[in-house]
Amino acid sequence: MTDILSSLNTNGSGLNITELSSSLANAEISPRRNIVEERIDGIEVSISAMAEARLVLEDLENSLSVITDDSLIQTNSSSSAISATVTDASKIEAGSTNLSVIATAKEQVLQFEGFSGEDAVVQGGTLNISFGVWTADAPPVFYAGDRPDVTMNVADGTTLKELAEQFDYVVGITASIIDVGDGTFTLGILSDTGGASGLNFSATATGAAADIALTDFDTTATIETHQVRAASDAVLEYNGITVYRSSNEIDDLIDGVTLNLNDVTSGTATITTAIEYDEALARTQVLVAKINETLEFLTEQTSRGILEGTDAGDLAGESTIEAVKSSIRSMMRSGIDGFGDETLYLSDFGISVNLQGTLTLDEDTFKTVMNETPEKVMALFESQVVASDPSVSIAGLPPSGTSTLTQTFHRASDTDPAYLGTSQLTSLFPGAGLTFYIASSGDMSGISLTVPDGVTDFDVTYGRSFADTMLDRIKDALLGDSAIASRETALKNSLTENEEQLDELDVKYTTIEERYVTQFTAMETIITQLNNTGSYIESLLDAWAAEAG
Repeated sequence: MTDILSSLNTNGSGLNITELSSSLANAEISPRRNIVEERIDGIEVSISAMAEARLVLEDLENSLSVITDDSLIQTNSSSSAISATVTDASKIEAGSTNLSVIATAKEQVLQFEGFSGEDAVVQGGTLNISFGVWTADAPPVFYAGDRPDVTMNVADGTTLKELAEQFDYVVGITASIIDVGDGTFTLGILSDTGGASGLNFSATATGAAADIALTDFDTTATIETHQVRAASDAVLEYNGITVYRSSNEIDDLIDGVTLNLNDVTSGTATITTAIEYDEALARTQVLVAKINETLEFLTEQTSRGILEGTDAGDLAGESTIEAVKSSIRSMMRSGIDGFGDETLYLSDFGISVNLQGTLTLDEDTFKTVMNETPEKVMALFESQVVASDPSVSIAGLPPSGTSTLTQTFHRASDTDPAYLGTSQLTSLFPGAGLTFYIASSGDMSGISLTVPDGVTDFDVTYGRSFADTMLDRIKDALLGDSAIASRETALKNSLTENEEQLDELDVKYTTIEERYVTQFTAMETIITQLNNTGSYIESLLDAWAAEAG
């Protein structure tokens, strides 16, 4: 409107007040706006580049997780009757074992039948439960084993269902009530597997007569009436030697391997344990390729464009990304300890650092290593805890991020407190000739040790693999409180601050423009008034001149 009025006002200055006010306001604001907009453009580029760098690092993290997830050592069984699983890779040696399963371990099955229902009342009293072996004699003879007897109190009014639940609470017993389908119910009892897991019940009735006499469950003289199947050991031929085990899960025949017996074998089964060359090579190729992809991206993005014909990267001067790149390159030249007496390097596996600062894999050298000492490749992918005493079994790993270390196990005797380093171990239970310990604190927390009697001192060494160590570093770099995350937050905050500055400049521009419009409008009014006064005087003088003439 001011623009239109200014144009219509022929007695004014003739200036376009609106355009002039806008130009003057722009002259004051534009330099500062340009600076802020350039800063915003730079920040947005950095945010985008940081996000891309995070994606590249996450891709490396995912790849490292995949190649370290499963054990390199594979155990295969030639028979479906035997399943083999690697449980302690540090104890495994490549080779093959011949096994025949003659019989699997069985639970004892007892039945007490002819009851009217689950709610039938059982006479009160006590049931003494003994654990041991029933012979195959006629009649069978019971020999109690090492496990102490359990006395079960049966209160007056206890139902058959409640009695089954009481049996179920006893370790080594599984009880259930079965509807036979002919109007009667049977109480079924299962023991643990193994010949020494047989059950013998001795009843002492003290309560009044009820629907079911407590002595109906006494097997002392009636085992043949109630026993459907006797408890028995698994019987195997191990490289031609007959061995017996109480369970179908066997972890003490092949070092580092747990066997599960699913059935008897029709002949001899072969259990083969080896590090597969193709699998090891594939993982190594992935390791080299993903590290190279990451380094190439980070190098390009952090380039300062010093060389002729090169442009600076979007993350040039970004110290957080430079630190990650330096950390990766430092690891490429660092030694790997905890896998034998010697420190290993990537070059020991045919992996070298080239002039561009990336990795190159010599497959011929790698193949030679796999042929001569395949266990070395564990240092690349599989962290392990080993004891200097081969009779000691160790399971588990220390917390993620724990560096390679060696600590000494010590106990004065089999029954004295045991220590790993300076941390006392928790003794869960002593077994037959051994003690089971858990490290619940200290650098080695999370591992468990099975120590034979008579062993008082040995070293425990934790070796952190190259890939696991790299994975730890990448995870740390991507954590919510990491330097990268802090930098991303700082960039976003800076973007918000600059956008707010831009909004403030827009408000300031409007204020300045309005001030100029007000000032020029006042000026225009004065000029118009002066021009009108001049025209009036000129007309008056002309009139006077005409009268005088």
